[in-house]
Amino acid sequence: MAYDIKSRLIRIEQAIINNKPKMVNGKAMYMGTHYESLDDAWDWFEDDLEFIKYDVLEIFEKEA
Repeated sequence: MAYDIKSRLIRIEQAIINNKPKMVNGKAMYMGTHYESLDDAWDWFEDDLEFIKYDVLEIFEKEA
């Protein structure tokens, strides 16, 4: 299997999307971590997704 960082980043992006924040037993959760509110969990979700979609991919494209 060839190492392809862009494909790997796309898989990480999809993993983040597949783990959207949710309420579990009355507690906000995202990626196995409890948060004070669902809004806080969504903030982390959006930050992680934006990091992969924009920051990392942009860095990768500049180096290519």
